[in-house]
Amino acid sequence: MPWDGGVLSGSGSEAWLIDPHDGRELGRWRLPEPLADTDHRPAFTLVNPDRCLMPCGPRSVVAIRLSSGLVDQFFRHDADLSASAAEFTGGVVWLRERRAGYLAVDPDAGSKLWNVDVRQPLVNGVVRDSEGFVVVSEGGVFFRLRSDGHVLERCSSVARVAALRDLGAGEIIMATKGTLRVITVNPRKE
Repeated sequence: MPWDGGVLSGSGSEAWLIDPHDGRELGRWRLPEPLADTDHRPAFTLVNPDRCLMPCGPRSVVAIRLSSGLVDQFFRHDADLSASAAEFTGGVVWLRERRAGYLAVDPDAGSKLWNVDVRQPLVNGVVRDSEGFVVVSEGGVFFRLRSDGHVLERCSSVARVAALRDLGAGEIIMATKGTLRVITVNPRKE
């Protein structure tokens, strides 16, 4: 992942920042637990220019501070988290629980704000909309959430969904079996 002019990488209990031009090491950090095996998917999430989050072990997310070189425990859960990068959307850090929903975490304090459990497996991707957030189940059910994580409404898609990404301006791209679909999220009418 690009970070501060370098490329951040990691394996096992270490992460390092290298200069992409000459391969020189710009920084190296020892992690408290091994980096979660994300199966070649992204593992790192920038929450600001100085701080990067990464999943370590089955239940932890740690933060590296570039300016100080410190590695701190950001969040520890009482159940296993998905081995995937945290998402930073709408000023909230989103962590996927294994076989469940999402946890919303305060990006400064590292404390749990709320959890989203819609009793269906959710795909990767939390999207900001005008009223809060949108998440989608693997079965294609869209959940519009208030800014505090409560479900405002739900609607079904015609296809199973594999992933969701924000395109901006109220548009979302979703990967379904064999297709990419772009949809527009319209504000709810009272």
